[in-house]
Amino acid sequence: MKRSTDRIRTTHVGSLPRSPDLLKMVMAKDKGQEVDEAAYEKELARAVEEVVQKQVDAGIDVVNDGEYGKRGFNVYVNERLGGTYPTGNTRPPAWGGSREFLDFPEFYGVARFQGKRQLTQQNQEMAVTEPLTYKGQAQLQRDLDNLRRAADKAGVIGSIVTAMGCAACFPALASLGAALGLGFL
Repeated sequence: MKRSTDRIRTTHVGSLPRSPDLLKMVMAKDKGQEVDEAAYEKELARAVEEVVQKQVDAGIDVVNDGEYGKRGFNVYVNERLGGTYPTGNTRPPAWGGSREFLDFPEFYGVARFQGKRQLTQQNQEMAVTEPLTYKGQAQLQRDLDNLRRAADKAGVIGSIVTAMGCAACFPALASLGAALGLGFL
């Protein structure tokens, strides 16, 4: 990581809005629809290049890939972690009990979270049934390659790759961790 003595370097973490074409493919995948994988991979690489350049244009020094290679928390777990299985139930929205959700229900569209939701890859509840393993090496390598190419092309001074924390993947682990005094979960 490069250092600066004349200014504070900037970065950020978190998911950034996806391009319309990438979003359409992501939504189709989430609904279990057929998606041309070669076209998806090509659009993903192009979109990462675009979002990295947008970060540079906005003055971000240390960029990320906008989390474009990760379609969502549950899909991340399902695609990249072994030892889990879908329960067949939908999970409540991760932010459902947050102050923001309660204070601004119109922003979050509370009505769409009431009652039975259609089960998708994005909202399915996952359970840990075996020791957790990492099986997402191919997706990780793709994400690293896409970011490296985009960062090199944009001439950035640094880049970071974000990953999900245990509590984001399995909310029950956060409660258990807190109860045991293990705040890092």
